[in-house]
Amino acid sequence: MHIIVETHGRASLRIQKSFYMANNLRNFSNQKHATGHWKTKSLYTRNLLVRAFANFISLKREGVDWLATTIPAENNKAIILDLGSGNGAYSHWFLGRHEAVCIACDWSFGALKSLPIPRRGKIIRIVADIHSLPFKQESIDAACSVDVLGHVERVNAVLDEVLRVVKSGASLFIHSECADYRARWPDRALVQKLGDDRIASLDGHLFLQKSESLRALLVRRFLILRFESPAGIAGWCLGYPEKYRPLLHAAGMSGWALLCAMFAFVKKTPLAGAGLRLLNALTNRLELTLGLSGGGSCFARLKKYQR
Repeated sequence: MHIIVETHGRASLRIQKSFYMANNLRNFSNQKHATGHWKTKSLYTRNLLVRAFANFISLKREGVDWLATTIPAENNKAIILDLGSGNGAYSHWFLGRHEAVCIACDWSFGALKSLPIPRRGKIIRIVADIHSLPFKQESIDAACSVDVLGHVERVNAVLDEVLRVVKSGASLFIHSECADYRARWPDRALVQKLGDDRIASLDGHLFLQKSESLRALLVRRFLILRFESPAGIAGWCLGYPEKYRPLLHAAGMSGWALLCAMFAFVKKTPLAGAGLRLLNALTNRLELTLGLSGGGSCFARLKKYQR
């Protein structure tokens, strides 16, 4: 691939800056996958009770499971796009519900290389920049994207590409990190004391938007069937204590850091850790029931308008 850049003018500087940023982000992604920090467990099961429990624990899995139900069972040639797939964990989860052809699309060679062979259906690995997808217009039957848009600078371009490649009437599930949590404790205090959002930096979430801003981008393009953003008030200790512990300690909030250390220890224990994840899921479900929204993630079930 040859990139020709003029050596003068503001436009040239913008292009070079964009190129170097993209290259740095790709290297960051490769490193995270290589060290296992972004390795999502590839859970495959056709047992409906196990799937129901896993879906309750994870709104991400629940959304992908819903997407699988929108494809007719007899259509085993359906093409599903897993956008920013990483190691393909959600492609595997989809195939546990519906035998189809999943396209795992990511720009990390290392992530796709570690993708396990599916037990049924097919997974086709495609290395590509999701700002410019190598697929024909209206060639995809359904699409999902999990843990991706918070890493993307030009979200509009990505969503335009998704809109272009999915078929008329296609269903989509999109999960994205969002920035609402910054206005809540303890993140607000951490940003004030440390001078920046270290949680976002740790995971490469450089382009976070508020949930309502993301919703506005989606509603311009798709019919929104459901849009959720649980508040995640207790997520810092129940969901990610291992991430918050060193940051709370660095901010001089030692008591809260100790509490996170305790929860992090519990999280590593198989049985107690499962209980902690269940408790975290229960708090998220309760927040949605009570209408408490605006946390660190949003979940959208969408459909492309029929022509």
